[in-house]
Amino acid sequence: MKKLVTLLLAVLLVLSLTGCSQSFVRIGEKSEIYTEEDIEEAFDVALKEFRREFDGCTLIEMGYAGDETRSEQKEWAAQYNADECTILICSFETDGRVGPLNPNSVYEDYELILTRTGGGKWIVQTGGYG
Repeated sequence: MKKLVTLLLAVLLVLSLTGCSQSFVRIGEKSEIYTEEDIEEAFDVALKEFRREFDGCTLIEMGYAGDETRSEQKEWAAQYNADECTILICSFETDGRVGPLNPNSVYEDYELILTRTGGGKWIVQTGGYG
């Protein structure tokens, strides 16, 4: 049932981004840890980072990894001396212009690790496969 709800939310949450012709599916996972505003802010920061660091890649989907990753979030927060961490999962396609990534490939379940301290702004600390 949860997968069906997530799938329906994904279909309903297709966004056209301001200033960018790129569209992607945004998975709208609910959280008991973070407010919708917290997650929105994390998405905004992650999207800016993606555009800057993954030039030549097309974002397919992005979503909050879920509250079940709380222990992993705590470990990442400690590693970066932060109060909080959130993990976003994304899928994207490459065109071959991004460093060590395989050209013309689809990367799925790629994690973006974001932290913040004192309720401040989210910072993308790292990304990759966990």
